[in-house]
Amino acid sequence: MAAMMFWAEVVKPSNDQGPYKLIRVKADGHEFTATVVESQGFHGSPMQGGKVLIALPDGDMGKAVALGGVPPKDRRDGQKEAEVGMKNHKAGTVLYMHDDGSIELKGDIKITGSLELTGDFTHTGNYTQSGVHTDSNGPHTA
Repeated sequence: MAAMMFWAEVVKPSNDQGPYKLIRVKADGHEFTATVVESQGFHGSPMQGGKVLIALPDGDMGKAVALGGVPPKDRRDGQKEAEVGMKNHKAGTVLYMHDDGSIELKGDIKITGSLELTGDFTHTGNYTQSGVHTDSNGPHTA
């Protein structure tokens, strides 16, 4: 394994304890530990069977870092240029930004803090309210 970068498969996901997220990976018949790169506040834990790109800073196997981690069978197919998505592959929750500018959210959504909506709002299904609701007719309670 003289290459400075190569592909590996996740054989054991992280137990996510300690200052760094560590996973066990296997490449070319060798199994070793790699540190997961978590960039710009984005956190993810590569899944068992996931394909990761391994980089070796200074060519040192003891410093191996992993990028990626989605199993090829779970990869989103047919993605258009500039589309961005995130998915929890176990629960199926999705945040996806389509090429037409729309945003798709799937799953239970909980917001802690203020939410401001500008534009039309369409609601289908049940609605539970607590507190004062203000709309174009002014403030009112449920």
